Amino acid sequence: MLPNPSNNKFTFGKITGIEQILVMASDGSVVIHMNPNADGNQVLDLSALPAGFYQVQIRTSQCITTRKVVKGQ
Repeated sequence: MLPNPSNNKFTFGKITGIEQILVMASDGSVVIHMNPNADGNQVLDLSALPAGFYQVQIRTSQCITTRKVVKGQ
C-alpha cells in the first residue's frame, strides 16, 4: 500500500479475487467497508477519517491479509 504514511489516499496494485476490503480503527471497529473495483486496482480514501493508525483487511477467496497504514494530518 503506497504511500504509507499518507494524508488521504492509499493505492494498492492489482490483487485478484478481492471480495471485501475493511478499514479498522485502533480499537478494532470497522470504519470503512468497501467492495472492490472490477479491474482490481484499488484506491483507499481515508480523507474522512482523523489522523492515526489503521488496519486494512483485504479478503479474497483464498486468504485474508491485514496491513497497517498511517494517516497523517
